Amino acid sequence: MAPWLPDISQMNVLATSDGIGLRVLRNPLLLATTIAVVVRLAFFLGAIAWPIPNEALFPVSPLNLQGYADFDFYLKSLEQYRSLTPLELLKKFIAFYQRPFQEQFGHIIAGPVFPSLLHIFDYRAGNTLPMATAYLALGCLWSVLWLRFLWARGIGAGWLLLFAVAPNPIWFSLVISPDIVFAVLVGLFVIFYFSVERRSIHTAAWLSILVLILLTRPNGYSVLIFVIIDLAWRNIRVQRDGKWIVMTVSLLILVFGLYLYPYFITEMRKTLVDHLFFGIRVTEYSAGLFPDLPTLIDKATSLSLLVGAKVLYLVGLRPSYGETSDLLVIFRALPGLILLPGLFYVFIRGSVSERLFILMFIFPIMLGPSQDRYNLPIYPLLYYYGALFFAGVSGRLNRKRSL
Repeated sequence: MAPWLPDISQMNVLATSDGIGLRVLRNPLLLATTIAVVVRLAFFLGAIAWPIPNEALFPVSPLNLQGYADFDFYLKSLEQYRSLTPLELLKKFIAFYQRPFQEQFGHIIAGPVFPSLLHIFDYRAGNTLPMATAYLALGCLWSVLWLRFLWARGIGAGWLLLFAVAPNPIWFSLVISPDIVFAVLVGLFVIFYFSVERRSIHTAAWLSILVLILLTRPNGYSVLIFVIIDLAWRNIRVQRDGKWIVMTVSLLILVFGLYLYPYFITEMRKTLVDHLFFGIRVTEYSAGLFPDLPTLIDKATSLSLLVGAKVLYLVGLRPSYGETSDLLVIFRALPGLILLPGLFYVFIRGSVSERLFILMFIFPIMLGPSQDRYNLPIYPLLYYYGALFFAGVSGRLNRKRSL
């Protein structure tokens, strides 16, 4: 059993004679889990009756086909998987390597996990509900896994309840995209990889999940690089990981490096796009925002502000990309007040492996538009360390009052 899974004997579950409702109220984990599931179900049913507009004002509902920008790419990828043989797909990658800069394919084809789900559930106009229901289940699974993680690490009832109703994770259980699938896979990877026991079954589990992560989103390569660095560090300190594990991960590095390199080139080209951060373009930050200051100070200050702006966008403290009402923008951004200190506090209180994991995960995100939808896989870890930060501040204030 993973170390964060609580022993049922320690969960203060009352006798069944007291009734299910009373047990739920007296057990913070059970209460938070129940609220998380009920809230997600309520949003699911509510969105059927009253579709929720996204930032482009497209109505999102379990009954509507998705309309975000990348969805067409996933549909085209599904058609390629249906119509092309594996050899024909391989030829596309070979053609890229033959002319990597003369003939740029961009994102050649999406990883097979998400298009496979579209195929399995036959997701199309008029038949959206089966996959939407599966996504509701995935959203509930994600919340249950991480609520147990937070509970086992000593997070109090109030923090559990806030996590249960956090808006972004609920939103991504409605949006049919790779995001919640990727987040669940990364969550399961964390559970097994960071298990104290590290038995063979845990190793087999996280290796299998890692392959699925790599086949879901290109930034799964960050997780793979984390693994190889972390394993190397572990083996420098103590010879505890078998050679076959290192060899397997090294093979994954090579194979998926070749597979994902075209995506890497395309994403790096995206970093050249002149994104806006708080209404200021990247080129304006780079050129310097304070021309009256000495050039060196101007550039250093402006680039520091750009990094700070990207960090704020990463945790969700940002304006709307579209026409979302101010009230919804504020509601969506509120968890960022917890995630932001959590992002810094993990590098103070986290283990070496946790710090490396977070660093490797956010590095490629920070190179690009730094959107908060990419933080979902590490959202619970940032939330946990944010809660620890505020608990520490509260404890210090209470000690000062007692003096």
